[in-house]
Amino acid sequence: MMPSGIFPFLLVVYTVAQLVFPLRTRVPMWNSIWQVVTAHSPSFYHGYVGDIFTSMVKVFQDIAWTICFVVSGDWLIDEDLKQSTRHVWAHSFWYKNVLIPVICLLPLLFRFNQCLRKFLDTGKRFPHLANAAKYALSQTVTLFGAFHPLYMMHKDPNHHGVNLFQVR
Repeated sequence: MMPSGIFPFLLVVYTVAQLVFPLRTRVPMWNSIWQVVTAHSPSFYHGYVGDIFTSMVKVFQDIAWTICFVVSGDWLIDEDLKQSTRHVWAHSFWYKNVLIPVICLLPLLFRFNQCLRKFLDTGKRFPHLANAAKYALSQTVTLFGAFHPLYMMHKDPNHHGVNLFQVR
């Protein structure tokens, strides 16, 4: 009998193949993504793609989850096992407190860099520096959301330490 995770695994393999092949038609897409990431003289198109990236944060989180699911071999584990033995990596420090916040911040950082680059290229403060400030403030909101105590698991409920996020 095949493991139940074989079908999601095959879907991941198919999706990756579609992102890469046929290579000659995918190279322009990957070049555009590279230019968005590096803020290489952003045009309207690159700004548009950067805006799409800021809207796709949840999709990027799902892609990260899928990669961890496939790489960890959880797709081979029987679904009837106890929940505590599956997806152990999803509860790790690196996944919850590093990978997910970085995925949330990267698209905002890309747009921030594009706005600064556009300012350097044109010399116009408005709207480029205003947009850069918008994305910088969005990064702080994302950081506070990622590290807010309501979203973090407290190991000791009787802990009376200083809480930096809430004023009582």
